Amino acid sequence: MAKRILSIFLALVLAGFSGCGQQESPVPVATAAKGRYVETEVALPMDGSPQDMVTLSDGRLRVGLKTTEGEPHVFTREGDTWQEDVQFPQSLPDLGKVDMLRLSPDGSVFLSLVKALGDGTYEYPLVLLSPSGELRELPVDYPEANEKDGFLLSGADFTDSGKLMALFSFDDLREVDLDTGALSENLNELGIWATMGVICAGEDTYLLSSDLCARLREGQQENLTDVLGEQLTASAKTEEGSSGKNALWQNSQGYLFFTTGEGLYSFVPGGSVTEELVSANKSSFGDPSFMPRALTGTKDGSFYVLGMLGSEAVLCQYDFDANAPLQATHVLKLYSLYDDEDLRQIISRYQKSHPETDIHLEIGLSGEDGITEADALRTLNTEILAGSGPDILRLDGMSLDSYLEKDLFLDLSDLLGQTPTLENITKCYETKDKVSVLPVAFAIPAIYGPRDLVESIHDLDSFVEAATQALDRSDADSLMNDMIPALVTDNIYDSCSAAWKKTDGTLDAGALEAFIAANKALYDLDAPLRERYADILSQMDGDLGITPGEYTAIRGSRDILMNGEAMSVGTLESMDIWSFALAGDQQLEGYTLAPLTLQASGVFLPRQIYGVLNTTDIADTAKDFVRFLLGEEVQKRNLNYGFPVNRVVFEALIQEDKTIDASFATSTEDGQMLSLTARYPSAQERKELAQWVRDLTTPALTDRTIRTLITAQAADCMNGTCTAKEAADRALQSLNLYLSE
Repeated sequence: MAKRILSIFLALVLAGFSGCGQQESPVPVATAAKGRYVETEVALPMDGSPQDMVTLSDGRLRVGLKTTEGEPHVFTREGDTWQEDVQFPQSLPDLGKVDMLRLSPDGSVFLSLVKALGDGTYEYPLVLLSPSGELRELPVDYPEANEKDGFLLSGADFTDSGKLMALFSFDDLREVDLDTGALSENLNELGIWATMGVICAGEDTYLLSSDLCARLREGQQENLTDVLGEQLTASAKTEEGSSGKNALWQNSQGYLFFTTGEGLYSFVPGGSVTEELVSANKSSFGDPSFMPRALTGTKDGSFYVLGMLGSEAVLCQYDFDANAPLQATHVLKLYSLYDDEDLRQIISRYQKSHPETDIHLEIGLSGEDGITEADALRTLNTEILAGSGPDILRLDGMSLDSYLEKDLFLDLSDLLGQTPTLENITKCYETKDKVSVLPVAFAIPAIYGPRDLVESIHDLDSFVEAATQALDRSDADSLMNDMIPALVTDNIYDSCSAAWKKTDGTLDAGALEAFIAANKALYDLDAPLRERYADILSQMDGDLGITPGEYTAIRGSRDILMNGEAMSVGTLESMDIWSFALAGDQQLEGYTLAPLTLQASGVFLPRQIYGVLNTTDIADTAKDFVRFLLGEEVQKRNLNYGFPVNRVVFEALIQEDKTIDASFATSTEDGQMLSLTARYPSAQERKELAQWVRDLTTPALTDRTIRTLITAQAADCMNGTCTAKEAADRALQSLNLYLSE
């Protein structure tokens, strides 16, 4: 029945694509099992920030982009080729850098500019490029009640008839007279704080916030409380309060098409339901990083969405394919204890290239239901024993050893024979010639500090001694700014944890006591800092709810130069993290970054660890997904969680030389501004990284329960309520019981 409704609906709405005197487009018809919109990616003519997209009156597609330097570019698509048929005058840079670019269906281009005056102040010119190529600055008549610097443009869009609707200061909506620059009265009578911007569709203007959606139609503004308003508003509600997922377009018949984080939808005027045209699980909409900027359609019934996919501009085309299956033939169940945006992006990419497979991601800890890690794992284990568990486990944070001992996974060795990998990483859990689980990324515990001290570190005692010397001989305010115990433990946990596990599966009491004692010694070094901020700390609640292992990426020179620290410790997770850690290092003569060896040597932190349960009835599909994780398409992405294990990708990373466009600024205690610019590692440094990786032999403990229990007991020792031995004994009492289950 649903498919029949879709078929009838499409027949109705697509009639609106046909212009006067033109033959009506073919009507998509869904059969009992086939017929849906299929996504293909259209190559854009250049890299850049996507600004706007329109279908011109002659049916051609036009897109507007800008470079990181603020240079505008407009291209029009002729068949399968792009033509840069809009030329901006050479005098444009004199007016300022482009901040915003909007396209009118009549061929006009609107630009909002920013011009630095050199004295710390700025101007914000608004200019219009006519279809004939004439550039005019609009002499905007700003309201007397608003100074220009306090009445800034926060959004703008053209209606189909070429009216320019401009949103100032997020709540002041004006129509701009394109001849005189005069502004109408404020049309936002409802006072919507439109943090999601202004979007025109047809002749209507929409203001969107995370709470409200309002439409301006024929001079009347109304708050949309119908199904359309509810869906647009729901799409804008995230934990951060905004999502940027909405784009709207209206065809000549008044049918509205719009995007959310869940897909592409349509809405019939006066209707009570919206219809899904493109679902998230078969398109880029399933990728959390997909941010639509503009939506348009063509007379033949196709749709285009321009936006950002991660850090790249993309143009997605959607065409109705009568033979495309509506339903997947395989449902793959994937379980992860924690939610992960990178994983959701990967799932989206896999489903786009494998439409026969739907991947259902189950998150054990949603953070909304009060379920603990123990509760989530108990439920998972019950399902596995009952034969109703998932097909794939992402084992990050779980008791990996217990699953391996029970021999619950299929052998993945054949995948490593099909894909070149860093086998010292991917085979780190190999037992009896069987690779039951494997990581698809990794991080390295690292330290940044004075070279002589860094090179003197080989165990916990030498680390504490080096830390003491670093603090004594520097002007630093603190050792590592460890205001709370949990951060001390996080700093060195991954360099030590592998040394605690004994052959019988229990933990070594002596090694754990030494670790906790080192925590106490390091914490005490920062006692003067905590005394200085005692009033603030007294108002804080314990460890501030910090999840163990959550904040580990090394900051390097930024910590020393911007936070007044003597040393910086953390995990080296990517080339970008390394580049940020090296920001400003030229100001620190004799400092270096190196792997951190404490209780264990050759340590690395496995990340994104996957295993295929032997109870799965779709083993080939499950193993194919793991193969996809190891492949170049995934591994080439700038992963947020670690270096790639694909050997070809990693070696290319070592060879690549590039520039990182990122800078950091802070104000010093004497009021001076300190600015640092990221520095990409040199060829020699990248060569050293390759050697570090070759020397990695030992995976750190990844069980989050172990980490949490030890962090809590170490905190008691640091706070002086027990000795290191007492803390270790308490931890072991709980942990050995846990490990024996």
